Amino acid sequence: MSENEDKGLEIIDNTNNQLSKQVNDQTALLEEASSWVKSGLLPASIKTPEQAVVIVLKGKELNMSPMMSFEMIDVIMGKPSLKPKAMAAMVRKGGIKYQTVQDFEKVFDKDGKAIDAITTIKFFRDGLEDIVSYRYSDAQALGLTSKDNWKKQPGIMMYWRCFSKGANRVCPDVIGGMYTNEELASFTKDAPTLMLTEDGDTVVL
Repeated sequence: MSENEDKGLEIIDNTNNQLSKQVNDQTALLEEASSWVKSGLLPASIKTPEQAVVIVLKGKELNMSPMMSFEMIDVIMGKPSLKPKAMAAMVRKGGIKYQTVQDFEKVFDKDGKAIDAITTIKFFRDGLEDIVSYRYSDAQALGLTSKDNWKKQPGIMMYWRCFSKGANRVCPDVIGGMYTNEELASFTKDAPTLMLTEDGDTVVL
């Protein structure tokens, strides 16, 4: 057998061993996740071991421990998403600074009539700054403002929409290109309706 053939077989053996280890690791994780779900101590949105495993694996990609992953990541109709406070924490941890410039400020026309509202956040990264805005009219265009949570707390909803927009534009690598749970729920069919709290947590309505 030639040297090249020997190397080829070695690569195949190593690959098979790695795949076997991954399967074993995930099987063990699924068994462990079953006990987590049965404990009743996980968030109510996590109903199956498979959901728990998805959250843990996604959290691992984002350098989160399993328990932190359960606290910070939600599964919306089978897709992982971040709670807004988790996104903010990751942005800070990633060394990106930000400053709120406008917080649900009214926009007036030339006659002094309020025609819109705007939230603006300035992000700073690697010596550069990026100004990101979100308008109430943007939410209207997406059909969001007819929802109860937008009627009751439009300022909070707009702030976190603006923040997510900026984070995905300025540092998608830091947040894994993920959406907030409220964003994902808003454009996912049959997803639950989520209300945001001021500190970036969420409540299922």
